[in-house]
Amino acid sequence: APAAGAESQGGAVGSGCGAERVARPAMGHSQATGPTPDPVHAANCSPAPAPATDRGSLSEPCSSVGPDPTAAASPHPDPGSDPVHSPDPSLDPYLTSAHDPAAPAHTSGAPAPESSAPSHGPGARDDLTLSYLNFDPTNYDALLCAKTDKVRAMFGAVVAPEVLQALQTFASAPTHYRLRARFAVREDPAGDLGYCMWDRGGPGPTLSHFPVASREINALMPRLATALEGLPEMRHGLQAVHFLGTLAGDMLVTLIYDRPLNDLWTTEAKRLRANLDVELLGRCKGEMRCVERSWVMERLPIPDGRVLQYKQMEGSFSNPNGGMNAHTLGWLCSVARQDIIGADATRHALLELYCGNGNHTCGLAPLFGSVVCVEIDKRLCLACCENLDLNGITNVHVEQVASAKFCRGLLRRRAADAAVDY
Repeated sequence: APAAGAESQGGAVGSGCGAERVARPAMGHSQATGPTPDPVHAANCSPAPAPATDRGSLSEPCSSVGPDPTAAASPHPDPGSDPVHSPDPSLDPYLTSAHDPAAPAHTSGAPAPESSAPSHGPGARDDLTLSYLNFDPTNYDALLCAKTDKVRAMFGAVVAPEVLQALQTFASAPTHYRLRARFAVREDPAGDLGYCMWDRGGPGPTLSHFPVASREINALMPRLATALEGLPEMRHGLQAVHFLGTLAGDMLVTLIYDRPLNDLWTTEAKRLRANLDVELLGRCKGEMRCVERSWVMERLPIPDGRVLQYKQMEGSFSNPNGGMNAHTLGWLCSVARQDIIGADATRHALLELYCGNGNHTCGLAPLFGSVVCVEIDKRLCLACCENLDLNGITNVHVEQVASAKFCRGLLRRRAADAAVDY
């Protein structure tokens, strides 16, 4: 997509597809008995790049990009999308090269002044000189135009001109768009803690703030570092810090260690949670210590006026750019209404592959008579079921199985049905 910006219990065996159904005895969604609905529309609606808002047609060269028309409607001016940082860029397919002029930038909302978080840590500085990150908010419009032109060129030979004409782009906020951030932790000879990022296998700059991340994360970074100075057990062996936020303002901080955690760590973590008013979780090899909860709650407003609720699990996928997530889901729903459903939604069924935690399922399901969604990760299947319940959706059947395996089973069943009919 030409948009700017860019993670229990099983049930019975499924029918014919080798699927494990998610057991949900107290919930209202279709579970496991009888044949699954025969979807008539297939959609790959899991973690996907944002499609495209009113940023100009892809059938014409991109010239200039104005302010995001949806920004004023959003109660959160700086939501967060594309994963642009990781200790190892090769682990994140969204990371881009600093030499790629068409690199994805970033969520809806007007540009905002940079965070003025104080310096903290050894040699803290403000620049983001990383080989895999092309972060240039002052040149955002040009980057978006370049990306739009690149997508147009890629698809121009295989997509009809009228289809390209109908496509639109959604702009992201140039700064403070990302709701997830991961940092290594560095301690200087004086004992001060600082956040740093890794580049080409070695330590990169130590940062005073990180304008790619949301303002809430930027505000929390120095507060957390200062608070840890008085908590020796929590500092001991600390290797990395992961921040997970939401547009709704919820925040979870995961602290990564190179040594086992003990009860004293838990005691200090409870004090820190109360002081910072954020959720805390500790991880080391083979162990996770949760102070209160290991998830955050999101409230996602989409263009049709609905506000969807989601439980987002630590360590599982959720779209890191909340603004682009809202654009993407709004676009999918508008396409479903205009081009697929027509007047009688109950006549249509939806098959959603790679559904994740139900991010798109919750928005699309009310537009169809029935939905089958497929996801291989058990934690995400359970999160999907919870999110469906949070949004009062009862017409969805969740299958825990690899999407390719499910589709092969579905095709075999259709072939067998066709042979019987003949």
